[in-house]
Amino acid sequence: MMAIDTDKAVEIAKGIYWVGFYDKKAGFHCNPYLLIDKTGEAVLFDPGAITYYERLKEKLQSVIDPKKISHIVLHHQDPDLCSSVPQFEKIIGGHVKIAAAWRAGVLIAYYGVASEFYYVDAHDYRLALKSGRILKFIPTPYLHEPGSIVTYDKESGILFSSDLFGGFSFNWSLYADEKYPEAVKAFHEPYMPSNYILRSAMEEIEKNDIKLIAPQHGSIIDKDVFYYINLLKNLECGKMQKAGPDKKSTGDYKLITEALVKRIIGILNINDTKNVLEGTGIVADLKDGSIIEFPADGKRALERLGVNLNKTGGIFAMIATRLLTQRLAIENNLELPDIFQIS
Repeated sequence: MMAIDTDKAVEIAKGIYWVGFYDKKAGFHCNPYLLIDKTGEAVLFDPGAITYYERLKEKLQSVIDPKKISHIVLHHQDPDLCSSVPQFEKIIGGHVKIAAAWRAGVLIAYYGVASEFYYVDAHDYRLALKSGRILKFIPTPYLHEPGSIVTYDKESGILFSSDLFGGFSFNWSLYADEKYPEAVKAFHEPYMPSNYILRSAMEEIEKNDIKLIAPQHGSIIDKDVFYYINLLKNLECGKMQKAGPDKKSTGDYKLITEALVKRIIGILNINDTKNVLEGTGIVADLKDGSIIEFPADGKRALERLGVNLNKTGGIFAMIATRLLTQRLAIENNLELPDIFQIS
């Protein structure tokens, strides 16, 4: 595959562009998208944070005259999606409408948004473009905001999924690779409230003929789409996740450590992963995360691994691994080192 220049707008399907920004210092990468219909009408999805506005504006203008944008779709009200909207309004013009759910819209207004709102819940969760092309909105309440929605474009088969299917990774690529499932789990476990709510949304989403998933964070999923839907359907996540099985089993620290190493490989680059393992006595296969050698004092080895992880990846890496380690400790009746006991 040819190298993708993410310093430029990238066409991910006919008339649909990624116009995001790769921040090499961050584990979160915002992914605004632009849809240009055959009539020339355009729709901008989740334009992003005010901090990246100038870069995003350049990419947008390289593809289209912003005045051709008829709607800005905002899947929820967070600043990483919405805070640049007042700036984009200035270059698009007063005709643009903001498509959002009502519960999100009442909060989006506080960014100083001046445009008219198109409340999707008052329009049967649909937006018809001039050509007759229909954008279908699917409610995904509490994932992770009360007014969250996603957008399905039947014509292209693309699901613009907002935070759902997003990933946390310092080793980002535009398209999902074999490590992306761990990045997805790392993002969803602490951000989404429960499997019950997540599963309900996946059951609605899977009813559609989806060819590609374009999340607002992380990487674009262009293959194995239903593998990722099933992954989220079965993911234990959030404060409302199960505490563990009814009957506890006795396990060992190697099991927890191996799962943790797999997660680390999914969110950090190879050099940072080596730094996390250094001095722990743990030897692991850096391709699949399997443990090759493990010290006799497993708890101490896990503690050293946690200290190194905090030093290398910081609070985001700890958040991305905390619920995983806590759940496995409960399931295996083991005491975690203090470094993993962050509430």
